[in-house]
Amino acid sequence: MSGEANHSGGIAEFKAISGLDALESDADLAAMFALNFHHDDWRNQVSVMNLGGIMLGGHIAALGVKAAYLSAGNAVPVSAHVLFLSGPDPHRPCDLKIQTIRDGQRLAHRETSIGQNGRLCARVTTMLARPTLSSSGPAYHHMVLSPAVPDPQTLPTRQTLLNTLPDKAGNLRRKILLGHPFLDIREIPCDRGQVGRGQFWVKVPGAEMLAPVDHLCLLTLISDFWFSLPIHHLPGATATLGPDFITTSLDHAIWYHAQPDCSDWILFDMKAIAAGGGLATLQAQAWSRDGQPLATIVQNALFLTGENMS
Repeated sequence: MSGEANHSGGIAEFKAISGLDALESDADLAAMFALNFHHDDWRNQVSVMNLGGIMLGGHIAALGVKAAYLSAGNAVPVSAHVLFLSGPDPHRPCDLKIQTIRDGQRLAHRETSIGQNGRLCARVTTMLARPTLSSSGPAYHHMVLSPAVPDPQTLPTRQTLLNTLPDKAGNLRRKILLGHPFLDIREIPCDRGQVGRGQFWVKVPGAEMLAPVDHLCLLTLISDFWFSLPIHHLPGATATLGPDFITTSLDHAIWYHAQPDCSDWILFDMKAIAAGGGLATLQAQAWSRDGQPLATIVQNALFLTGENMS
């Protein structure tokens, strides 16, 4: 099921996974991006919740990319643009409606509308490349290598970070570290001069069994995780807004440069470009362990303090 769809018309038992719960088995990981064909649309089998109890934005984006892939034959996703409109109820499946924007010889374009009971929750526009693009393209290749950072094996584990986290870091920081145990995360300490920057290594144990498209989906899910970290590193942000201010994804775009292997370490290097008036713009790059670029991400986010969350 990891790389294919269920066309039987029947819906597998739906499951909501809390960000604070570990996956029960590798089968849960495989089902995370599985879709069932249902009344000319698609439905997800699994919903991953974020820390606020609604569906994780990265999972919504990943499902939109997966639906586009399933509808476009042998084309591979090369970019996705996601507009988050409202948070889906994670305890109910989403309906994913696919619209074909264009089918060309080299490129295909799909728009996935994701909603529940007629309420539109997100819209994902995906561009996909067909094999003819690579075969007809020029024999030219260039890449910029990743920044020099410590090896993930030399960095503190998640549990070590939790054990050493100062009280003033706040409950949100603890919840972020506790969230989504299926991700093995090693945060990279940032220098004082790296204003508004955040870096971490991440891998997904058990992902070896997944189909290539599901590795793209995992990378998409992770791309919306911990994206608030650079805002917390902006000068005076924590002191002014408090340690527990939260962010909500509004507009998320990702460009895939190469096929990722999420069972191995992936480096995320993130920067906050601008923040003010409750809105923040961030950008990030994802790199393989051997330094090759995997993806570029840009996001516009809403940030709120505790008193403005109601």
